[in-house]
Amino acid sequence: MIVHYIWIVGEIPHKYKKNIDICYKLNPKHHYMIWLERDVDRMMKNEPSEIQELYFNPKNLINKYNTAKYTILKNYGGVYTDLDIEWKIPFNRIEQENGFPIYVDLVTTHSAYPEFMIKGQLMKVLDDPFMIAKQGIFQDCLEYRKERIGKERTDVTKPDSILPHEIEPIGPFLLTEWVYNKNIKASIINQKGYLDWSGHYGIHEQFGNWKED
Repeated sequence: MIVHYIWIVGEIPHKYKKNIDICYKLNPKHHYMIWLERDVDRMMKNEPSEIQELYFNPKNLINKYNTAKYTILKNYGGVYTDLDIEWKIPFNRIEQENGFPIYVDLVTTHSAYPEFMIKGQLMKVLDDPFMIAKQGIFQDCLEYRKERIGKERTDVTKPDSILPHEIEPIGPFLLTEWVYNKNIKASIINQKGYLDWSGHYGIHEQFGNWKED
């Protein structure tokens, strides 16, 4: 299994290098790929033009990261983890608890984003600070993005609105639509219970300020 980390702006901060060390101690038999900007740039030059346009657009850093993340998982599969997650347990235990790779093709999380109506059902919006994916599956996600461009949107709405949401170029809303509309075999983890400050799997700095309602 390959563990992927991405950092495409300058040097990796020391506190995040510590998270890599912790992850390695928990998962010493895994192979690690630390993707810096030059590495992702090199990979992207072999991708289709529409993917290159998303990645090399300097105006949107989030799209740049998400494009890199999804493309890396398409090409290599394995584990993607944000650098600001401090893991508590090894990934093989997470795989076992979530049926990967026997029963599912993808392990991801649902987030603190609002829920959406998808095909008439109230669904959690998925997120991607941590994912385990089979090699090649994200090719279908990227193809799904092309399917949705320019099409009338009537099947995904906010619960308090009759208006469809606008799909972002690439990221959580695209991921959510793809998984639910394409019936992707996925295991979905609650970030609040598993990746907050007292998380069962780890501590995610970005989500550490969650409070109980």
